[in-house]
Amino acid sequence: MKLFLTFLAFILPVECLKILIYQVAVGRSHMSFSGALTDILADAGHEVHLLISEWNPSAKDDCTKRATSIRRIRMPPNGTTISHLAHLADPFKMTVWKYFSSMEQFKIMKDVPSLFCKMIINDDELMKWLREQHFDAALTSMYDLCPFGLFHVTGIKPVIGYVATPIISNVIAALKIDSPASYTPGNRATILFSTSITLIR
Repeated sequence: MKLFLTFLAFILPVECLKILIYQVAVGRSHMSFSGALTDILADAGHEVHLLISEWNPSAKDDCTKRATSIRRIRMPPNGTTISHLAHLADPFKMTVWKYFSSMEQFKIMKDVPSLFCKMIINDDELMKWLREQHFDAALTSMYDLCPFGLFHVTGIKPVIGYVATPIISNVIAALKIDSPASYTPGNRATILFSTSITLIR
C-alpha cells in the first residue's frame, strides 16, 4: 500500500501558485503575521513574493527567509511615516484618549497611506513588474486599501484580505460589509462602556 501511495504522489499533478503578499510595515507583530503566512505558503510549495509598504521605518525585519523576492517601498528621508505618531514614539505616555483627540495624529494616519499609494502607482518599474509576473493570487493586509485598486489595475485576481488584529471599522465600511456580531456590544454593556465605544467610533 505504501508503494502505491508513493507512486500516486509522483504521478498526480501538483498545483503550485505564484502568490503576492502585500504587507504594511506598521510594527514587528504585523510583519511576523505576514512572515508566518509566507512561510506556510512556501512550505506548501507555492512561490511567494512580498511587497512591503514601509509605513514605519523601524519595522525592518521581514520575518521570513522563505519569500522568493522581497520589495520594500520606502518614504524619502524627509517624508512622513507613522513613526511620527505619539503612541509609537512613547507608547507608555500616550493614552488612547489623547491619541483620538489630536488632529495631528489623525492627519498622519490619513496622509501616510495616500502618500505611499501615490508612490506605488507612480513607480513605473514596479507597476511593470506586477503586470509581468502574472501572479495567481494576491493577499493583502487590510490596514491599507490601496492594494485592492493596485491589484485591479495590474490584473491580479483573486485578491484576499487578511488582518492580524480585529478588523477596524473604516475597513468594514469601505468594503461595504456588515459589522461582525462579535464587534457589536450586547445589551448588557455598562453605560460607561457604551459611551466609550460611541466616542471611539
